[in-house]
Amino acid sequence: MATERFQTLIFDLDDTLIPTSEVLIPQAVQQVFEILSSNGLSWDFKTFEAYRKKHMARWSHREIIKNIIDENHLSPKSHIFESCLKAFYEVDLPAQIPLLPDAEATLKYLVPRYRLFLLTAGEENTQMKKVIRSGVKDFFHEIKIVGALEKQDKKESITEWIRQKKIEPEKTLSIGNRLKDEIRVSKSLGLHTCWFKFGEHADESPTEPDEQPDYEVAHHSELVSTCRL
Repeated sequence: MATERFQTLIFDLDDTLIPTSEVLIPQAVQQVFEILSSNGLSWDFKTFEAYRKKHMARWSHREIIKNIIDENHLSPKSHIFESCLKAFYEVDLPAQIPLLPDAEATLKYLVPRYRLFLLTAGEENTQMKKVIRSGVKDFFHEIKIVGALEKQDKKESITEWIRQKKIEPEKTLSIGNRLKDEIRVSKSLGLHTCWFKFGEHADESPTEPDEQPDYEVAHHSELVSTCRL
């Protein structure tokens, strides 16, 4: 196991290992729009998508859905909200989910050299199906799923790993696609960070010091060399 710089690597799943924004998000978004429309939303899909993309840099999809319901005074609020969350976070999955290019080769290279942790957010059964159907389960020493439906975040999980002495922050690299999620949380806890610039959040920019990653990559083929792994 490598000890010079890092001992542990923490990977995000969606749009870091699998192309969620290309393969799964369009279907989930369409289903949410149909539920909102059937419950009184007067927007067309273009307007809905423009609103979603405008706000997704700083809001989760949970918050975006809630705000659309509130701003448009849709009712019954709680029923519509729960139906939309279920449609978005429990989307039907294909039997096999592709990995991003070179992700498998990179994981195979890293496994004998580091402890690999996976930290992902979403509905637990759906996220675990993604892990299994993408074929990455056996690469990871530990897998943690935080529940987006319960509005949990990743900071608590990383803090718990630190408290249990499963990871040392200064010897851990966190790899994820969201500056305001994995990168900000990890930096605030003293971890090193690598921003994987892929998907719907690839064009965002840091707005505070904890969102400034230590490394940036756009492809898995760059990860090892850029992060000096």
